[in-house]
Amino acid sequence: MTTITARAGAAIALSLLCLPALSGCAAIDDMLHKQETVTFADKAAFDSGTKTSADWLPADSTDITERRTSDNSGVAVILLTSKSKLPDTCKDAERRSAPTLNLDGAPDIYDPKNTAAHVCGAWTVMKASDGWYGWTPNAEDQAG
Repeated sequence: MTTITARAGAAIALSLLCLPALSGCAAIDDMLHKQETVTFADKAAFDSGTKTSADWLPADSTDITERRTSDNSGVAVILLTSKSKLPDTCKDAERRSAPTLNLDGAPDIYDPKNTAAHVCGAWTVMKASDGWYGWTPNAEDQAG
């Protein structure tokens, strides 16, 4: 057996041993990009399990997906299912910021039809197909 063949065989064997530890593309992507993606069944689970403050979530929120930076910088996006309106503390506004994190299933904020938004404190929130999509931080002059 040549040295090259032996090294190739060892590399393949090591790859196969390490593969189970690297399963889950989202987990690997999150680790490499210093992000965390967490899902919650409903608002109660979100409130008790998140590190993010998001007072704008309607009480009937379900299927909540949150992606946030893992460096505690306060950057986050949330996509959820809800049939309710946003709280009265959220104000209608034209979208002037964009999320810095991506989330599968989120609306295309750059679609010309998606200029309407709501400012909910440090969050900008817009209608999604089955609920709401929000991101923080929003434009500095929009924070309320």
